[in-house]
Amino acid sequence: LDRQYDIVYSYQDNDNTIKKLPRVIDKYPDNISGMLVSEVGALNKRQVVDTDNSLNVTNSYTVAFLHSLGVRKITLSYELNDIQIKQLIDGYTNRYKKQPNLELIVQGYEEVMISKFRINEFYKNNHLYLRDRYGNKYKIIERDKLTYIYNYHKREMTGNYYEMGINSVRYNMDC
Repeated sequence: LDRQYDIVYSYQDNDNTIKKLPRVIDKYPDNISGMLVSEVGALNKRQVVDTDNSLNVTNSYTVAFLHSLGVRKITLSYELNDIQIKQLIDGYTNRYKKQPNLELIVQGYEEVMISKFRINEFYKNNHLYLRDRYGNKYKIIERDKLTYIYNYHKREMTGNYYEMGINSVRYNMDC
């Protein structure tokens, strides 16, 4: 993947990748510098990190706050549409007179829930889905003794995000 993409995030320690820390974490590595963090506790380490979409960044004040803590790159929330993204970037540049370093996830299945209950292990099956009343199937993946549930609908956004002010776009290939 590192030949196809500029940056590859991985839950595993692989060469040429940036380590992605899980959203639920009990003990931090000694040096998290250069990692993708998914929860605010990692920000107390005061090291240069990138933040994941789970921090739910939806406005320019949050972007400024995270940059002031030393966050290198901020992934925007799934909730934002193109108009809101443009407003956030314009608001930031007008207020702080500089460009924020932002990332946007444009493709992949969105993580909708995480649980410590290991349903795949409980049912001894690694190919489980949750099905809602409309018949939509939500994929379940276990990783590091945690259960991740992903949206049934794949996120596929298109647009001129670089022209808008986004510095990098991400393709999630978790499941």
